[in-house]
Amino acid sequence: MTSAHRASTVTHTPFGSGSSRFLARRLGLLFILAGATAGVSLLFPAAPDAVTPVAAGCAALAAVAGACLLVGAGDRAPAWTFQVLIGIATLLVAAGAYGGGSPASGAELFYLWIAPYSFAFFSTRQAALQVAVVGASYGGVLAVQHVEHPAMGSSGLLVGVWILVVTTLVVIGTLVRLLGRSTRDADQRFRRGFEDSPVPAAFLDLSLHLLEVNDALCRLLGRRREDLVGRCVLDMLDTEDAGGARWLRGADGSSTVEDECRFLRPDGAVVRAEVAGSLVRPEVGPAYHFHQFRDVTAHRRDQEALAHQAIHDPLTGLYNRALLLDRATAALDSHGPASGTVGMVLLDLDHFKVVNDSLGHEVGDAALIAITPRLAAALEPADTLARIGGDEFAVLCVDLANPLDAVDRAGRLAQALAEPIEIAGAPYVAAASIGVAVAGAPGADALGLLRDADAAMNRAKGGGRNRIEIFDRSIRYEALRRLQLEHDLRAAIAGDGLILEYQPVVDTATGAPVALEALVRWDHPVRGRIGPDEFVPLAEQTGLVVELGDWVLRTALSHLAQWQLVQLYDPPLKVSVNVSGHQLAVAGFANRVAELLRATPIAPGSLGIEITESVIIDVAVAHETLEVLRALGVTVLLDDFGTGYSSLAYLEQFPIDVLKIDRSFVVRLDEGNDRAVVLEAILAMARALHLDVIAEGVESAEQIVKLRAFGCRWVQGFAVSRPLPAEAVLGFLVEQQTVARAVEHGDQP
Repeated sequence: MTSAHRASTVTHTPFGSGSSRFLARRLGLLFILAGATAGVSLLFPAAPDAVTPVAAGCAALAAVAGACLLVGAGDRAPAWTFQVLIGIATLLVAAGAYGGGSPASGAELFYLWIAPYSFAFFSTRQAALQVAVVGASYGGVLAVQHVEHPAMGSSGLLVGVWILVVTTLVVIGTLVRLLGRSTRDADQRFRRGFEDSPVPAAFLDLSLHLLEVNDALCRLLGRRREDLVGRCVLDMLDTEDAGGARWLRGADGSSTVEDECRFLRPDGAVVRAEVAGSLVRPEVGPAYHFHQFRDVTAHRRDQEALAHQAIHDPLTGLYNRALLLDRATAALDSHGPASGTVGMVLLDLDHFKVVNDSLGHEVGDAALIAITPRLAAALEPADTLARIGGDEFAVLCVDLANPLDAVDRAGRLAQALAEPIEIAGAPYVAAASIGVAVAGAPGADALGLLRDADAAMNRAKGGGRNRIEIFDRSIRYEALRRLQLEHDLRAAIAGDGLILEYQPVVDTATGAPVALEALVRWDHPVRGRIGPDEFVPLAEQTGLVVELGDWVLRTALSHLAQWQLVQLYDPPLKVSVNVSGHQLAVAGFANRVAELLRATPIAPGSLGIEITESVIIDVAVAHETLEVLRALGVTVLLDDFGTGYSSLAYLEQFPIDVLKIDRSFVVRLDEGNDRAVVLEAILAMARALHLDVIAEGVESAEQIVKLRAFGCRWVQGFAVSRPLPAEAVLGFLVEQQTVARAVEHGDQP
């Protein structure tokens, strides 16, 4: 039966809260006793003629009314029925007592009137008190009458004693019944609350055997009630739980127990629960424990997951940078003459970006996961392997007997990578640039050690990749110099530290300029001019290449707009800028070019972008971006052709307009026919693919003549002009226009 159903069985009457059945029974008994009291007064009248049939009948009817109430207690009669019965019975009892001629009939009438209504309209305790006071007073009156009127005989005394006895029995019986009912009600309420509570709870004896359990605890432990009662709770704890000892300490006499335990369910699942219990020592009976439980399994699982995430890499499961530095700090703090050396090995996978860009990051992630156990197997148990970046791993080596042991770890890692793994259904051999740093004197810090290893790793990359470099003072100096150079380059891009120079491209037949290649230069305030071979790779490594490229594009278009206003050439002069793979990979690069073209008043089709062969191989989004640029009228030039690893398939698939033959094929053109044959083959291939060709690095007029004979239309190099500052370009254009006109008229320039 549910609590709601139990509540619905309680009837509330006008006499107060409680069961109408109990009220009717109580009043029925009271009226029977009242009728009996009136009958006693008739049996022992004050005068022989005081007994009348009317008085006897009234007393009998009062008793009958009480019996009716008692018998009909189970009926759900309307409230007014009880009130009428109470009134009639009271009047009958009073009339019978008065007709009996008792000298104290007035007090008896008051007693018999107040008693039922006290129990009807007041609380049980108040009613019992009122009846007791009135009854005692009535009995006292009768006793006094007996003393003052000895002629009354013993009848008055007997009536008084009878009333005192009846009153005492009524009060005692009522109080006993009230106490028993109150105790039962409290016990039932507590049991209902215990059984229906959503909080798992149990009673246990001092040996921790379960005495009672509620349904919530059965659900928590996944067991039936009959399987739990009588069983020791320690038998259900997980074998890895040490909480049982604390429970036993609580059972030794402690008043409260607060703990967390791991219970093992029958299905093998582990439930973690917080336990709050207390020792109860009743006045009667043995002591026992009352415990409540709270399921914290999900909460603890979430806490443990967060703690794991805080120190682990989510992809590989290795430790992360934070834990690596913590362990390095602890190792360096204990580093001293008596302890071994602390080393750091930093590993960066070479060309791993190609895997991500060409095959997708899912394949790249799978490769990292496959590589991880190989790296771990190559290390010592005391080493800490961590993934600290996309394709960067670090190893902390502690207690090294010899600093060269760190180099040995690096060699093992490189060897572990040499074995091919299968990704996307094809074998893949990973290679890495590895830097090694060893802590020097005591006092070194973890960040400094990692920074030194990173500097050595960068040198390995700069030295050709797939190699191991050991950090030394020169590397530290190089790293500081590079950091300062990065700071200065950032300031130069934001300010006026950069300039553009332009190298012309001319027609081999007329000598007329057709385009200009924009070349960025940096005049450092301290070091003087810094070549692009030094600062452009730095810009690519630091991400500044995007800002640098945007500055070059804006500046070149601005200069071109000024030169086209002169209208020296038809078709209009073009300008090309070099674009790196980093720029093409930036989302919105094509939109940025379109925005600058709309903002600059230049002729359509006047902008060209130059990319290298590696860009179309390494950048997965290159094809899509180049297609968008071509739709804007931008010419795409493939720079340094012949030095990379392009194939005819790439030349056919990618939207390329112009091939720029690398200078290495041109400068040795005079050395023999082999170079000439290769050059002629490239030109023939370009014509077959409908591509224009520019020969770079032309240094003599003889080379121009040969290239023109081979069918090469455009050339670029020192034989035409060195790179020119922007202010000198217009003068060159005017001069070359004069030369071109002379050629058209058949004059020698």
